[in-house]
Amino acid sequence: MPEQTINVVVVDDHALMRDGLCRILTEHRRIRVVGEAAEGREAIALVRNLKPDILVLDLMLPTIDGLDVLSQVANETHVVALSMRNDEGFVAETLRRGAWAYVTKESSAQELVAAIDMVHGGKRYIGKALARCLMTTACTKTENGREALTPREMTVLRLCADGSTSAAIGSKLCISPRTVEMHRKNLMQKLGLRSQADLLRYAIRNRIVSA
Repeated sequence: MPEQTINVVVVDDHALMRDGLCRILTEHRRIRVVGEAAEGREAIALVRNLKPDILVLDLMLPTIDGLDVLSQVANETHVVALSMRNDEGFVAETLRRGAWAYVTKESSAQELVAAIDMVHGGKRYIGKALARCLMTTACTKTENGREALTPREMTVLRLCADGSTSAAIGSKLCISPRTVEMHRKNLMQKLGLRSQADLLRYAIRNRIVSA
């Protein structure tokens, strides 16, 4: 069975950076760059016209901020966010708005390709350098005396952090989606988490999922 092609749109306002990204991606036989843009409005139009599998999106754009672009297209394609920033608040906001992956611009070409491949396979991705930064800047909730999770809650946490839906988790564990939601609610209360972004960061810091 032939490998499935991953159609990608690349967005970066610096022509040299954009050209480099396109060249790197087209070297991989599974990836096809179907469009490129230098600013937000053009990026939104390309997503809606071309319907790519992945949008590689620089978050610092003219005319429309990259986060605003992300908010507008997150339901139409999977977004791999690119940025120079590695501060926790900005990363969390990016994930909250719907990005499936966050890769810093100091990352290698191989890491960007790995992120695209993982996202296309339905998994989330945080760049290795960024994950190390997040793990060293915050204490884990369990170290602060939070109630320990049950084995089933740990399994649900791992699958949620991988981006699986409640229906998919329920099918995998032979339980109902409603029961999955109950486990999710319980584990988030125990850990003091409020959002999917919080859950993902917790899982990365505690190495429950790989970065």
